[in-house]
Amino acid sequence: MAIETNVETNKVNPPIPKNFFEYVKNIGPGILFLLSILGVGDLTGSSVNGSKFGYAILWTLLLAVIIRYVVLEAIGRFGICNPGKLTPIQGLLKVYGNWFRWLIAAFAFTFFFTSMSYYVKGCAEILNAMFPFLPIPAWGLITIAFGIFCVYSPVYKNIEKMFKYLLILVFFTVVACAFILKPDWGAFFTGMFIPSIPPGVPDLRSTMFVVIGAIGTVIGGMGQLMYPFFIQKKGWNAPQYVKMVRFDLAFTIIMLFLIDSLLYIPAVTLLHSQGGAVIKTALDIFNMMHMAVGTAVTFVFMLGIFGAAITTAVGMPYGVIHVFQEAVYGKIDHKHWTWKAASIFAWIPPAFFVFTNVPFTTIALVAGNIGVFFSLLVGTGIFIIGNNSKLIGKEYRNPWWSNVGLVAALGTLWYLSGLRLIEMVQKILA
Repeated sequence: MAIETNVETNKVNPPIPKNFFEYVKNIGPGILFLLSILGVGDLTGSSVNGSKFGYAILWTLLLAVIIRYVVLEAIGRFGICNPGKLTPIQGLLKVYGNWFRWLIAAFAFTFFFTSMSYYVKGCAEILNAMFPFLPIPAWGLITIAFGIFCVYSPVYKNIEKMFKYLLILVFFTVVACAFILKPDWGAFFTGMFIPSIPPGVPDLRSTMFVVIGAIGTVIGGMGQLMYPFFIQKKGWNAPQYVKMVRFDLAFTIIMLFLIDSLLYIPAVTLLHSQGGAVIKTALDIFNMMHMAVGTAVTFVFMLGIFGAAITTAVGMPYGVIHVFQEAVYGKIDHKHWTWKAASIFAWIPPAFFVFTNVPFTTIALVAGNIGVFFSLLVGTGIFIIGNNSKLIGKEYRNPWWSNVGLVAALGTLWYLSGLRLIEMVQKILA
């Protein structure tokens, strides 16, 4: 989803909803945010984890969406409630100091090498699975060219509308597949609500890389700092819109959770139950879906996933470039060299990776792990500024449920990340 150059709020603010139906009618930033983050990573994470571990690791998805909600709610609330009219990035700099702006810049460039690369390669592999008459590198270059055209052309607004309809098709296709396959719903909900270690795995540390990657793929990293742009565009710029932000986010998170959780079912039913076949490319996912629902439905499913993937491949880098420039330069200016440099560099790593044999599932897993560590820093900083009366105002400090959620989520992630870091150091020393 392309972000307008002018991020100033509208002169006429939208009316405050008075009932449930008006809240539903005014949903907007969350949907745009969902369109920018929902794509290859969700398809990959759910399919790979489902084929390897069955439903035993589904609880990580529930944990991930809870983390995403509490962090984004705090980010959105700070952006519209703090009396100094600081952006979330400016608030984080108050906590960490100026060095954090360069860490944001470093993570932005890491994003271009990891997340951006698997978005593009994922699109290329999906297109190759659907239309094999062109090789993956060719589809990758076409995807990059299309992405550049969409970002810098007003025609993208019309294309985005088409992708929204494709995403609706994906949702109903995923639901249909779930009921056609007749899964073990008892095992499904047990895996979702009861944390456990997958069968055959000796302990949690042995599967830590996958657990953190699964969480990181869903909660994202740089993407969390994009949500305020969508709020500004909607015109939600005052404390009276807090309830609307929460409702908007709740709808978004529920949709994300439903799609991601139901994507486990084909992988578990068709692959895990038969020994856990390995998924490395989009062609593997295509074949998996073909076994379940046939050619026609599979084609519609992959077409919708491509719509989600290309929207992400276009929207995420554009948003991350905004985050990068605000962190480094202090404001958004498309004529400044920081914008031009980042806009050019964003597409170079993907162009390299489409010519390699590295599976996009591997790149996605690495990106997920990096996303967790960045999310920890962002989440911790947001927790601090959200409880600082001088920055956000006493009236709008984090409510008790937000603090409980943030402490539980961040505590869990810090613990898991610490175990993972110890494991990595031990391997290096060995």
